[in-house]
Amino acid sequence: MLIDSSIAQAYIESSRVDAFRASWLFEHTSVSSDLGRNAFTPPPEDLALRETVRKLERRICKAAAHFVPVNRPIWDALFPDWEAVQPTLDLIVGYPEPYDASSVGAIMRSSTSSTASFGIC
Repeated sequence: MLIDSSIAQAYIESSRVDAFRASWLFEHTSVSSDLGRNAFTPPPEDLALRETVRKLERRICKAAAHFVPVNRPIWDALFPDWEAVQPTLDLIVGYPEPYDASSVGAIMRSSTSSTASFGIC
């Protein structure tokens, strides 16, 4: 599994997360469709939240490094080619409530453009 944590890392490092505003993660998802606009919402400038995101990012990357689907039939239905083409897990910040998961969200995508999003509190 590939992991793209560039958005979460930018936030952790106090970089310009706003630079990711034009990303498809904020422009072309069901969240942006629900909102009728770009979904990017600047995350709070909060040191405690940055530390929480840092810890979650580290834990998620460690867990995903040895990924094995728990519910294989559902996983295969969402990502039928996942064994042939490694899916990518995007670790993001910048979604508005109620989509923000309070800290960090993740979007899983495969080469067939199937996506599944989930929040991690």
